[in-house]
Amino acid sequence: MIPPAVAAGQPTKALALSTISFTICFAVWTVFSIIGIQIQQDLGLSEAQFGLLIGTPILTGSIIRLVLGIWTDQYGGRAVLSVVMITAAIATALLTFAYDYPTYLLAALGVGIAGGSFSVGVAYVSRWFPKERQGAALGIFGAGNVGAAVTKFIAPTVMVAYAFLGPLVGALSRSLTGWVADKFGGGRVTLWVFVAMSFGVVGVLYFIGIKDQPGAFWGFFTMFVFLFFVTGIGNASTFQMIPAIMRKEMDRLMPQADQPTRLRQGEKESAAIIGFTSAIAAFGAFFIPKSYGSSIALTGGPEAALYAFLAFYISCVVLTWFVYTRRGGLLWDVEHKTASAVRLQPAE
Repeated sequence: MIPPAVAAGQPTKALALSTISFTICFAVWTVFSIIGIQIQQDLGLSEAQFGLLIGTPILTGSIIRLVLGIWTDQYGGRAVLSVVMITAAIATALLTFAYDYPTYLLAALGVGIAGGSFSVGVAYVSRWFPKERQGAALGIFGAGNVGAAVTKFIAPTVMVAYAFLGPLVGALSRSLTGWVADKFGGGRVTLWVFVAMSFGVVGVLYFIGIKDQPGAFWGFFTMFVFLFFVTGIGNASTFQMIPAIMRKEMDRLMPQADQPTRLRQGEKESAAIIGFTSAIAAFGAFFIPKSYGSSIALTGGPEAALYAFLAFYISCVVLTWFVYTRRGGLLWDVEHKTASAVRLQPAE
């Protein structure tokens, strides 16, 4: 729900500034994936020490997202995001004074706070837009993920094509496809994203299996870019689902309350859940590479990890359909009414 007495253009301004801030924070959050290689060489770090060093900011950002979304609801997005950016800036400046492994780890802890900016921005931006525009708005905000691509682009000595294109494709698809969830419903879009991701993993496995044949690399590369693309769509649709779920749940949980009270409570619950969800999602940046590494170490290839991901995506398809999108599911009537309303609108 849009705050009362909002000046014309204020939601757009809030979205633009939040997206810029998130882009900067995301670039800072992933900086250790670049400078960590040089630090490893300078300090003679083992692979385990190196993994902990580049994983520390990811873990910090993941954990702190749990509380930042709630603080945003209590103290306001501008105040909380300002504190996050100031703290991350100080930690980044202190990197110049780091001289050994413990001091770099300490700096990494502070830099990781920048990763918490996502839950702040999502909770803040969603308040400026009505529910029928939240998917598009949050998709545009999520384009700040391109900060990871910027970090890799300005460090060409360690850049590889997919490392740049992956975050870029994901960020662009997220920003350009948020309207899809607004039109068709976040539940249905998320369901088909999981289906697409399952096919994408099958494609990756296929091209790994024929890796010695001509063109196999480009098929493998295309499948991974496709996975980044549909992940961006799913990221936007998932965060569109949460407010829709909570709006409906408030009717069940607070039947005696009036509609404005239920809406306000739904917004509060959504902010907390988005913070928690984004925190759990951020752990993927730590555990997914670890899964590949463990699979290669134990089996000699990444296939075991990919099969595990495939099983996970299929389970997500089943759960999303059963809980949310099937006839009688939590979001079925909401999303089909929305779609019907869109189809019945007269052409302009």
